Amino acid sequence: MKNTITLAILFLFFTCTTFAQEIKFKKGFVLWDGEKVMEYRIENFGNEFYLYELGKTDEEEIVLIMARDNNTKEFKDDDYNKIYFSKQKQSLEISQSYMFKAQIEKMIRKKVISKFGTVDEANMQAYIDKFDEDLPQLLRP
Repeated sequence: MKNTITLAILFLFFTCTTFAQEIKFKKGFVLWDGEKVMEYRIENFGNEFYLYELGKTDEEEIVLIMARDNNTKEFKDDDYNKIYFSKQKQSLEISQSYMFKAQIEKMIRKKVISKFGTVDEANMQAYIDKFDEDLPQLLRP
């Protein structure tokens, strides 16, 4: 009986880890299970993150994430990130200043962005509805 339970747990563990994708950011590329699938740039002294389809950095970005500190570097309570889906002309604001890469990973997990850089509009709208904090005008520059 113990062997059966142990085997079942091991089977579930290996099944779950087999289907999990590994996402890494390395030297301007987004790697999905070791394969280059998208490109990114970080500009404006690390305050802007641009995500592009592979080989299309001269075209419009898929997503732009901007960190806003309202010119108060020592005071963190008014910091927020603005995420802009360029082609869809949709945006959201999040008061928690997550790292850019963590936000992209979250959008990939939520199936907002596909492996090849396309945005699923239904999932994008659900993501915006769920996470947009619609911050008060006082926080916006």
